[in-house]
Amino acid sequence: MARKKPGTIKTFMAAAEVLRRYPQIHTRAFLIIGFPGETLAMINDTAHPVRFNVGRNNAFFVDSFANNNVDLNDLAWFDRDPNPQYPWAPTQGELVTHFVVERRERAVNGSGFPAAHAAPIAPGGAQEQYRQDRSQPGRIVSQVSSANPTTPGDTDATFSDDSGNQYVVTLDPANQPVQRQYTPAAPTPAAPGMSSVTPPP
Repeated sequence: MARKKPGTIKTFMAAAEVLRRYPQIHTRAFLIIGFPGETLAMINDTAHPVRFNVGRNNAFFVDSFANNNVDLNDLAWFDRDPNPQYPWAPTQGELVTHFVVERRERAVNGSGFPAAHAAPIAPGGAQEQYRQDRSQPGRIVSQVSSANPTTPGDTDATFSDDSGNQYVVTLDPANQPVQRQYTPAAPTPAAPGMSSVTPPP
């Protein structure tokens, strides 16, 4: 369900004028800024800005390190909240945390992809902290893409945690997600593993 948020500079300025005319109206505003995993120091660091080009079907998978594109269609293939059956699986917020920290690592330290990619998944790193905040077990230790073993031309984006659990999103030759799979290291009757050809609800 989409939330309508009609606030614009124009509507806020009009509201401010009404409030100036009626001082007996008491108001309060709460503004939320930043991304998951982003600290106040990162937000205030104007010497190392990081900009993202958010769109649809604009990155190989989820994001592109080369041009800072972020693909919302790909993010939709991850749960918004930890999955009750598979709480170890990465969430949308965790991926956002990953690419924000990865790009900041590049901006601040001049890191190339391998070092920047490793920074958020390092022990005690931003992704682990994010997972702890969400009460998710373990940490993601590997995020890699490889050829799908059964369908020529398809690619598997595999997210593995420190217990051997894997969340895999399969991409077709046009780099469009076509399947997601939860593969627990130790399947149980309550969490035997699951595969779906649609994004999470």
